[in-house]
Amino acid sequence: MSQLHASTMGISPCVRDPGTELVAPTWLEYIRTQSGKWVDIIERHMGRKVTDQLTTLLSLVESQGNPKICLIHRDIRRANIGSRDNSLVLLDYELAIWGDPLWDVGRYLLDCPSRDDFLAGYGMPDSEVLIAYTGLFAFSFAEYLIRHGYNSGEDFKNCVRAIFNGRL
Repeated sequence: MSQLHASTMGISPCVRDPGTELVAPTWLEYIRTQSGKWVDIIERHMGRKVTDQLTTLLSLVESQGNPKICLIHRDIRRANIGSRDNSLVLLDYELAIWGDPLWDVGRYLLDCPSRDDFLAGYGMPDSEVLIAYTGLFAFSFAEYLIRHGYNSGEDFKNCVRAIFNGRL
């Protein structure tokens, strides 16, 4: 994952999402645009306000300023990691876009079996910003799960925990 991010850093000047055809000049603008959709669908489904949680997470991410953009996978999880010639490889790039590499880290942390070991291996200390990215990914993923009728399984429960409890 870190090799993907490092090797593509700075190639694209903006965020491009081929799935939605959205082009945003910055990562923060992309997240702000997408987050309104997440909140609407989650609040309708759960019958519970989530705007305050989203505002808190966005504030933490925005406090870091706009990140450099690189190619991000957007679905890094154990099921999308394979091996070849004694090396790990990422599989299933259908959701890849130009964006913030912390999105991939936050996605992996949502259901990571050992947060501390992963972060040590990635060379990154734990922080409130990573918790915020995990929460933002949880908003995005919960919205996807609701839209596709997968809102009763463990993935959805992990998303709800991340949205309401912050840290898993």
